[in-house]
Amino acid sequence: MLTIDVLDGLESLLNKSLLRQYDGPNAEPRFGMLETIHEYAREWLADGGMAEATKKRHAVYFARMAEQAAAEFLADREVFWAPKLHAEHDNLRAALNWSLGTDNPELAVQLISGLADFWYYEGFHVEGYEWVRRTLPKLDEVPPAL
Repeated sequence: MLTIDVLDGLESLLNKSLLRQYDGPNAEPRFGMLETIHEYAREWLADGGMAEATKKRHAVYFARMAEQAAAEFLADREVFWAPKLHAEHDNLRAALNWSLGTDNPELAVQLISGLADFWYYEGFHVEGYEWVRRTLPKLDEVPPAL
């Protein structure tokens, strides 16, 4: 559990030049960190035994985002969701990779179904096909309702 407010923590990291802030799609603030800091954080999570749990939370978050995007993408909200999904594409790919490499292909199916319209309308046909191709062998592990 965090002992400080998230916004206070972000401000502290920004003031120490450990994060940089830039404008994302739809004028949302985005934050990035230096690769050396990113590597340190990865090692810290791994050493503390928290890496897999963190990756799972990351994948769950982006699966929910993809589901929300799918529900709104074709309902006059493409203007909002397309730039947001473009900005998060690397995170979405990381979530897909992680979910396919674990015993959790349900998250991969949620991500794929949530991103289908985005991939189609934004020209990522081949990428979408490749994710589906990689997921098909794992469908026996996914509940039929999903």
